[in-house]
Amino acid sequence: MGRAAGRRVAQMPNQALQRTPACSVARLRSLSLGAGAAELERSAARSRYDGMGGSVFDNDEQAAWEWQRNCQIHRTLVEFLLQSRQPEVAAALLEGAVEVAYSRRVGKPDLVHVEIPPAGYPLVAASEEIQQTIRVAVREVVKGNLSAEPEVNLRMKLLPAPDNAWPEEMKSLITQYKGTNQALVSELMAARQGRPVHTWNELKYASASEIRIAQELERRRVLFFPLAVAVRAETGKNWQDHREVDFLVCHNGAWGVLEVSYHPDRYEQDAEKDVWFKRSGLLCIQHYTAERCYKEPAKVLDEFFLILKQYER
Repeated sequence: MGRAAGRRVAQMPNQALQRTPACSVARLRSLSLGAGAAELERSAARSRYDGMGGSVFDNDEQAAWEWQRNCQIHRTLVEFLLQSRQPEVAAALLEGAVEVAYSRRVGKPDLVHVEIPPAGYPLVAASEEIQQTIRVAVREVVKGNLSAEPEVNLRMKLLPAPDNAWPEEMKSLITQYKGTNQALVSELMAARQGRPVHTWNELKYASASEIRIAQELERRRVLFFPLAVAVRAETGKNWQDHREVDFLVCHNGAWGVLEVSYHPDRYEQDAEKDVWFKRSGLLCIQHYTAERCYKEPAKVLDEFFLILKQYER
């Protein structure tokens, strides 16, 4: 049974339950309540692989059940990483997927494939620490939900098959590509630290938290410049004459800077950067923690615009 067909079945839960034998319905309900999860996982998943005398589900129900369980594990994994203060890792996996390959032999552990979208894969591939974080998180999520501790495999999520227009779209993007000063400083810093920058809507961002703010600004149709490089040639030294802001925002004629802060011990550096801008008359500069920007971007912007309003002329 293909995954697409499984999805169609999963979208019709009432009809599926009507076709399910009474014993299977009882097992599904007990599973949803968490009763005997490990044992049910073993019997349901292995029945069609091992031929152990009568299946718990028919093929459609088995595919739907497996697809739903994969979705549950994926969602729980992303939210667990976020609660564990790993927002960038959570963001890298958000558009990905999880697929459990159930073992065909007793005593051999199941294999959990974590599929990482191409946009987030460079971040994961470049860091063994992030890879280990994902593997540990997966094992925590499935603990008690699979019959034994699984092996964890990280792989790139494949994009959908292209349509006929795809080659022309790619040619257009390639021929129109040109360099940009946007995120110039962030790219240099990321290269030194061996990590990639994030991309959203064809623009670069230093983190998933910044992307959440950008998405909210786009939703409100506010003019903003992400990771804009400012220049005031005073010393002739680029590292002193260049400053990069996370967001330069214009709203109702007032200009302000919104900074996404990661390091609480950077007060002196941030204060020096704020003064550098204030000397040119850019006075509204607000800092918000990365965690808050990721979790509640709408509230962050509500507060920012309330302060920015005081600078309207």
